[in-house]
Amino acid sequence: MKSREPVNLNKKLQILDERDMLKRFNSISKSAEIVQYLSEGKFYLFKGADVLDFKEGIDWEYEHSHSQATYQLYLHSLDIIAHLCDQYTATKEVQLLERSLEILNSWIQYDNSLPDDPPIKMWSDHSAACRSLTITFFYMLSRNLLTLDESMIYDCLVKHAHFLYKDSNYSLNNHGIMMDRALISLAIILANHKKSSKWKNKAMSRIEIAFYRDFSKKGTHLENSPDYHFMVMNFFISTEVFLNKNNLTLGKKFENRLELAKKYFQYLAKPDKKRPMLGDSSSSEKVYDEKKYDNFIDTQAGIAILQHLNRDDPNLSTWLSFVCGYGSKAHKHHDDLSFTLFWKGKDIFVDSGKYNYDRNNKYRSYIISPLAHNTITIAGLTYQLGSPKSAKKKITITDFTSNSIYDLVKGKNMNYRGMEVYRTLIFLKPNNVIIYDKVLSKNAIKGLQLFNLAVGTKIIATKEKSVIMESGKDKVEIISLLDIDDIIVYHGDRQTPRAVISQKFAALTDISQIEISKQGTNLEFLTLIKMGESILPEISYDQKNNQLKIKTNTHESSLIL
Repeated sequence: MKSREPVNLNKKLQILDERDMLKRFNSISKSAEIVQYLSEGKFYLFKGADVLDFKEGIDWEYEHSHSQATYQLYLHSLDIIAHLCDQYTATKEVQLLERSLEILNSWIQYDNSLPDDPPIKMWSDHSAACRSLTITFFYMLSRNLLTLDESMIYDCLVKHAHFLYKDSNYSLNNHGIMMDRALISLAIILANHKKSSKWKNKAMSRIEIAFYRDFSKKGTHLENSPDYHFMVMNFFISTEVFLNKNNLTLGKKFENRLELAKKYFQYLAKPDKKRPMLGDSSSSEKVYDEKKYDNFIDTQAGIAILQHLNRDDPNLSTWLSFVCGYGSKAHKHHDDLSFTLFWKGKDIFVDSGKYNYDRNNKYRSYIISPLAHNTITIAGLTYQLGSPKSAKKKITITDFTSNSIYDLVKGKNMNYRGMEVYRTLIFLKPNNVIIYDKVLSKNAIKGLQLFNLAVGTKIIATKEKSVIMESGKDKVEIISLLDIDDIIVYHGDRQTPRAVISQKFAALTDISQIEISKQGTNLEFLTLIKMGESILPEISYDQKNNQLKIKTNTHESSLIL
């Protein structure tokens, strides 16, 4: 940046109270620990990441041995300054702001040393958005306490506003929303700048479009992950609060759909009131206050939640998820036709997690593949994820039925080349699940029905057509009701990889995975998951007429699959 005449930012900026600002973080719970790391010359970037050793000085060109882009992005977001500032608000120790200024000066000097077209690691959508919020927060805290080069800070903020404004830098996902939040903040703080109105109007327009683009009509965030639903929902909540304090709003229609987004977690949360690890999510310990036990289906988002309330002890209720389809490719796995299951207070079958975002990493490649999910797939093959528009016809939930006896959901995946794949999942309340899979192919293939066992679930016995497991003191049995070729059990294999999940960033957890296989052209699987010691229902299947009959002590049902 070119040098300027000294400026008085008290005249150039609209001064905001620290409590009224958009900030990088809304909680300071971890800031004390992170500041302690920094006193030892160590940089904490994000949960699950390695702590970086910068005792000899900050290396702004640092490259991690894996996940290089992710580490660079968070390093240049200047989150460490955000944590220092948060800790200052709790302790009022001015040295925390002094350390923040040292880091900020170092970063600006490095930025100024680069050519006009700096590396993407520094000026990505995510890092620029986070950095601008943090720099403004730092300035508001320190302006009357430290001697600042106000010309340098002003130029830095204006440079960020210009970057965030340009559509060529804008991303049509949650990173774009981060950019708009930051640009709204800058436009209000830089109210005296000649372009502030343009910045504000552009950001308001884009973020409103983004909200209706990224949340379904039922309020589900469309980036295929409970973690991202939670994060982006909170982006919008904090943005609307900030706008209201500045006599602005995204409108009543926005508020109504945001309420749906908030209520989504009441259905999505498992009976232990924790959010499930679906798609690019990690294992979560967050407990939600309210829990609804009604079913939920959103074909636009490609998710269904099936539930049965245990009235004696709601924590022991049964909960299933079913994924098929998508409204966005962001954070999408090849997980269509997959399910997860929670029963008797425990996870039984689990999803794969995320590991990292490096598409060239072998663990990431496995984690997002069909082979890592509780689905029906074809040995040695995967499928392409087309545009969300094309997915509406090719990968989608096709039917949903619910009554007092059973819940039924159907889906199809037509994106395997030259094949059609169908799944019907029937939840026989409260303790049995039937899965019917059909794969149609002109050529001989090997179909695989996969089951990821939750951590701690033990396999007791493997028979010709069944597997018996133990989850705590409870037994679960998988029984094939049609002829199959083989049942194989895989145990955590990090070399291949196979039978591993990622419960937190860049970390693997070994599990067991059951594979039921069959070879041929037109394949059918009919599998019963029996939970507990309940009496087995009588199940008969007429393959010629594709008719399933289910008989229990009290009811008899006939279904066309």
